[in-house]
Amino acid sequence: MIDKSENKNFTNEVESHFDAKALNDNLEDFVPHCINDYLRHPYDYINNLHCKNLDDKIVLDYCCGTGINSVIFSKNGAKIKGIDISGDSINKAKKKFKKHNLNNYEFYKMDAHSLNFEDNYFDYIICYKSLLYLNLEKSFKELNRVLKHDGKIIILENIGDNFIFYYYRFFKHISKSKKYASELNKVKTKNFNIAYKYFKCEESQYFDFFTIFGKLIKDKLKIGISFKFLRCLDYFLLNKLKISFLSFTLVKILKKK
Repeated sequence: MIDKSENKNFTNEVESHFDAKALNDNLEDFVPHCINDYLRHPYDYINNLHCKNLDDKIVLDYCCGTGINSVIFSKNGAKIKGIDISGDSINKAKKKFKKHNLNNYEFYKMDAHSLNFEDNYFDYIICYKSLLYLNLEKSFKELNRVLKHDGKIIILENIGDNFIFYYYRFFKHISKSKKYASELNKVKTKNFNIAYKYFKCEESQYFDFFTIFGKLIKDKLKIGISFKFLRCLDYFLLNKLKISFLSFTLVKILKKK
């Protein structure tokens, strides 16, 4: 297994991928507006429970991309500091925040494994769908360093516990000729054990099993099934019955030990 923090070929590939992706980003887009209804539940969950009363809170958008995830935090009063490996994404994030008339933000091109921030600096850290690109040991250690003692990390990640989703993503990467297909498909629930060296888990919620198939049915067969109904089924199956290995998306709230 490669060290994702040290392998220059890997980091260059990731940077090039997100530079290219940034070109197609719409300045009007931000979560949840740009997310399909069937797949929006984890974002709504975070926004409804953890995106309020943020006046003067300092939030790190860790691997921020074009800033689509941090716009709503800024709109709720937070001071945003965003970092990403992609310079083109950072430039697009600045334009997006300017487009939305938001002022309290700073975006930097920066290595996620070595943050140029002082210790105990952030009230919140958000990390959406970025862990598979990182060396988890180095990342969680660094996040622990920059988070305040009473701060929280909000993680939203697609996970590979469900073998159907795992292999679908694997072959999708291969079909697109991605050089590191196997390395981009390895975040599973057990990998969060690394985080527990530095943080305690305050909350875990699992999402997206029935909603995934609802989206596929809508896209392929043009048959619409109520996404609200599918969300309820997912909640009961994945969280109440605790058959969480079927889920595609995990939200974790971590607090510093």
